[in-house]
Amino acid sequence: MIPDLEVFFEGLVIGRVSSPTLDNFNFYGRWSPAPGPALTRFLALVENDGEASVVLGRGDPPLTGIVESVPNRELDVRVNLPK
Repeated sequence: MIPDLEVFFEGLVIGRVSSPTLDNFNFYGRWSPAPGPALTRFLALVENDGEASVVLGRGDPPLTGIVESVPNRELDVRVNLPK
């Protein structure tokens, strides 16, 4: 089981994913947003451009991915697997 993870956008925490699941190249879980200017920019970018890059957790190397839809109760990220 993967522990809850913070989600970063532009180096700032924009929320947390609880009960995360990794299925092939998709990472998803229950979304708890962290209100603030970074979350506002993230949501606007996804809404206007159709995607935004995020970092999941504090791993080394970081787990990065693309969010392609505005999260509601769940965050879905297309993961870029480390090489």
